Amino acid sequence: MTLKLAAVAVAVFIVGCSKLSSVKVARSYDPAFFTSGGTELVPPSDKLSSSCASDADFDACIVYKNPVAQKQASAGPGELTALLHYGVKLRGLNHSDGLENRYFKILSLHTPHFSLSHPDQRKGGYSESQSYVEQVTAYYWANRTFEYLTARLGEERLPVKGLTIYPDDGFTGFSASGHSISLAKKPGEVSKALSGEIVVQLLGQALAYQLSGEKSFDLHNLVQHKTCDLNPKGCCSSELGCAGALNGAFGDYLAGIMFPESPKLGETAGQSVAGQNICGLDRDLAKLSVKSRSAIYAACTGASAGKIALEGAWYASLWWKFRTRAEELESGASRDADILFFEHARAWTATSTFIEAKKASLAQAATYKGGKYAALLESVFTAAGL
Repeated sequence: MTLKLAAVAVAVFIVGCSKLSSVKVARSYDPAFFTSGGTELVPPSDKLSSSCASDADFDACIVYKNPVAQKQASAGPGELTALLHYGVKLRGLNHSDGLENRYFKILSLHTPHFSLSHPDQRKGGYSESQSYVEQVTAYYWANRTFEYLTARLGEERLPVKGLTIYPDDGFTGFSASGHSISLAKKPGEVSKALSGEIVVQLLGQALAYQLSGEKSFDLHNLVQHKTCDLNPKGCCSSELGCAGALNGAFGDYLAGIMFPESPKLGETAGQSVAGQNICGLDRDLAKLSVKSRSAIYAACTGASAGKIALEGAWYASLWWKFRTRAEELESGASRDADILFFEHARAWTATSTFIEAKKASLAQAATYKGGKYAALLESVFTAAGL
């Protein structure tokens, strides 16, 4: 009771003080912050520059994709400030003082909160005691994803609103119940928020959940899943796949859309330009489709067979193969592949497997543009043993 009264007293004191002062401090912002950053995949204003910190053409300095991908070699925490060479414009903000728009907001948990009114926070170096770089990076990649996809796929395929992204959390993942994304920042490690493809991957999981009508994640439903790596849903229980793998696949595929020149995930996590290695296989959408569903399931042995991160990456790779072939046959067809991928996620539930997902996608393809992609999509599934 004492603590509650104290909290109320503090609140009353603050309100009282604000009433006593009739002077409001006006903040002056560049109006461009509140405009769109454009519909291009890579805006012409954003580019690698060795003089980013001193160049007024850039609002902020981050890393392109992730430290290892940009450097094309392993990269540790001590090198991060030297790698902040990707000069970008901050766009799409609402009129708050933080990093927020109509889709999501960036909030810090354990470090000072970013303020748009402090320009030094946008071009400062990396530090373990603050997370300004992480906050700006998470905002930039999430906002670019929404701006690009809105133009490419339509607003109706982006049903995410009010998502919270924490770039300095103690773990990494998407929480359906919390409607939030967490990105780990730990001493001696490269913060996960500095990997753009991880930010996008988790954003993809959030999109999959919303597109499915909030059915693809169910914390109380363990059907088609099994415990592994101390996670009750860490693995699929059979080579037919599971909802956890499908949600992960959406994230991996979305990361491929945003970084099509290198559809790999986890270069920094694995400290390899080949991407994260899971049970001997690289998390590379351009490579995994050559494996059959049985080979993917058995790649991780014993209790870890069917690890959802690998299962999901494999399913995403089948769609990436379809996307690539469709584009080879007709310029611009990759957009149709993306639309079909997003639409088939609407049928996912917490008990879906790859089989149900395949059926949903083929049914969608049969009616989309006169069924022009149905045969190609089915041939990709068949070649992979699905």
